[in-house]
Amino acid sequence: TQLRYTNLNDSAFGGKGWGYTLAFSNRLIAESRYHGDAFNLLLDGNAPTAGETLQVGDAFAQSYMYQQVEVGMVKSWVSEKASASMAFSVGFVNANWYRGFDAPSGTWYTDPIGSYIDLEAEDWRFETSNPEENGFFFPNGTGVSFSFQYEWHWKKRHMLAFSANDVGFIRWSQKSSSSNLDGSIRWEGVVLPNISNISEGFFEDYADSLQGDYLTENPNRAFSTALPMQFNISYGYKFHSLPLACYGQIRWRPLSPWLPLSTLGLLW
Repeated sequence: TQLRYTNLNDSAFGGKGWGYTLAFSNRLIAESRYHGDAFNLLLDGNAPTAGETLQVGDAFAQSYMYQQVEVGMVKSWVSEKASASMAFSVGFVNANWYRGFDAPSGTWYTDPIGSYIDLEAEDWRFETSNPEENGFFFPNGTGVSFSFQYEWHWKKRHMLAFSANDVGFIRWSQKSSSSNLDGSIRWEGVVLPNISNISEGFFEDYADSLQGDYLTENPNRAFSTALPMQFNISYGYKFHSLPLACYGQIRWRPLSPWLPLSTLGLLW
């Protein structure tokens, strides 16, 4: 969501075609990528795939929210045959919360007779901002952003545009934390004491022991994340004798796991 004000003031800087923009935006982003084996494991459990080695690595997930205040300048050029405009802005970022998970590779194996489960984890990383404060507008991190846009029109038929948005970073506060899981884990189940006399904290203590043995925690550790920078390039052509135009566009987020999004279309 964004609220933007633009003023095209011809007298700025003593020349024509200058203007400025002010913008406030709130961004909430959640995304993930995972292997089909991991999805089936979560959906159906591990019994149907006992004896098979499942790929649970190559997984990625993150969610975060931040506000952005931007100040920018606009410059335009107009002639009889062509026109162009260029805009650039810098912004201050106030970040509220972040949760991130990255698992480059890993496998899961269930013994056919159910005696054990093997998990191979290679440099799995968990990162989180301050878990105590997650509210809207709470300053858990700060950062800067930069955006640029150029658009060109020629003979009222051709249009070419390029933009780079949200190039920047967020530095999360010292109250953030990270954890690492790396190595081989074999789980052979839980040995219960007298089932009629289990303490209230038995399972919680057991889970804490697993976490302490295999998970390396780094509390009170600041870290940085990149903003969801995106590059766009597009071209359009308007036909001479028909009220018809065609266009193509490519949108690319270089730091995300997604392929570039390509679009072709016709406008009547």
